[in-house]
Amino acid sequence: LALGISVLTTYAPLLLGEATSSAGAIGIAVGAEGAFALFLPLLIGSLSDRTRSRLGRRIPYALIGVPLLVAPLVILPFARGYAETVALVSLFFVGYHIYYPPYQALFAELVPASHQGRAQGWQGVMRGLGLGVALVAGGLLLTVWTPLPFLLAAGAAVLGTVVLVGEVRGKERPVPVVSPDAPRGPG
Repeated sequence: LALGISVLTTYAPLLLGEATSSAGAIGIAVGAEGAFALFLPLLIGSLSDRTRSRLGRRIPYALIGVPLLVAPLVILPFARGYAETVALVSLFFVGYHIYYPPYQALFAELVPASHQGRAQGWQGVMRGLGLGVALVAGGLLLTVWTPLPFLLAAGAAVLGTVVLVGEVRGKERPVPVVSPDAPRGPG
């Protein structure tokens, strides 16, 4: 996910620059991610807390989100025109914000409390690695063939999801949700 969002937010402006000369239009297209980040994580997080499926509560959202973020990565380098590019960038952000909140919630469900600090640290290292690879290798790959960093980021998202589903399915622990109306302990 870090690789995908880093490739998209770093190199989509270059593609948008071919479609428009307006820096403001480019900023709006990529900055629209903030609008999605305001409401989608709250909605999806709440839904994934209540979802019941044979795949668990969180995995269905990864399976819904991954094609919505992979398809734009694959198609974006071939898009022609500002509107098509903005639509693809927006679709990526929708997929990302469907996938990411339930993915993050898996930490509380899968990692014992005694290991959560180390696990969060490891995740931070991997996010940094994804960002670094996107910025360094992506720039080099872009000079070889413009679609290459986008296609590799899409492949990484698919591979990561396959591993996630294979490793997590059926291992989620239910985390009790306390109702605001529930009686509280002595106190």
